[in-house]
This record gives sequence, C-alpha cells and structure tokens, in this order.
Amino acid sequence: NIRQHIRLKYTNLMKLFFLTLLNIFFVINSFTQDIKEVITTTHSKKIEKSFDLGNGKKFSNLYFEGTWTNNLGNYGRNECIGTVSHLTNNIDLNIMCESVDKNNNKEWSLLTREGEMISGIGISTVVETTASYKKNYVGTKCTYATTYLDDVNFTISKCPVSKNLYDIMLKEVN
Repeated sequence: NIRQHIRLKYTNLMKLFFLTLLNIFFVINSFTQDIKEVITTTHSKKIEKSFDLGNGKKFSNLYFEGTWTNNLGNYGRNECIGTVSHLTNNIDLNIMCESVDKNNNKEWSLLTREGEMISGIGISTVVETTASYKKNYVGTKCTYATTYLDDVNFTISKCPVSKNLYDIMLKEVN
C-alpha cells in the first residue's frame, strides 16, 4: 500500500513536472515566434573635429553621411552628428542620426556606446519617426556593432519588433 501510494505520488509529480515543462516550451515558442528583427546595414563617411587635451585625452564632434539598407527591402540615406570623448581609456559616444527612406519617411535614433573608437557594440534608441507605425516603434532599443576602415564606418543594427509591427513595416515599404 505504501509503495503504491509513493508510486502514485511520484507519477502525479512527474505528470505535473512534464506539463509545466510543456507549458513553458509553448510560452517561449509563442513568444519567440511573435518577435522579429529589423536588420539594418549602414556605411557612412566620418568627419571629425577635435580638441587634443593632452595626456591622450581628446574631445571630438563627429559628422557622418552615408547610406543604409535593411532586411525589409527598404533603403535610404543617413546623416549623424554627435560627440565622442576620450577622457578615460575608453570613449563615451553620443550620436543622433537622421535616416530618410525611399518613401521619404524620417527616423531619428540616438546611438550610445563606450569602449574603443575603432570598433564596438552599442545601443541605438528610436526617438522619433514620421512613419505611420510611430506609436509602436518610438522607444525601440536596438543593438548595433560598428567598425571603421580609415574614415568610413560599417555598422549593422538589429531591432527586435513584434511580428505585427514587422508586418506593418514590411507593407509600408512596398
């Protein structure tokens, strides 16, 4: 009797465990299927004006002008202005970019990062857009990686958006 009771409790516990795992799997699966990524590739030429503060310290204004494409089939031009300070061993970068797409929609993003100037990973936050999906897109935080060859940067950014927003963006591009 005790063995049967223990076996029954064990069986019920295992059923509960597997049902919980199954529910977690379905929740994670449905969540990940609802998230898409807008992937943008940018190439820009950099113009830098700096003050050399001595001892390896420097403060710079940056201006970038270039082009971009994304995985939605959209493309356009971009222009960025901002600052980078080399007051420690790492840089502190704050840049505002204006991107204009083929339909003349504008988007403004604030790029921030710390680390080395030659390359690095940072966060880009969408602060404004003229696109119809503005309400669901402003505030989106994207991850970007950039590297330089002389005065040209090569950047890729990935912005997680809902499947619904992704579909709206895709429809608006075409």
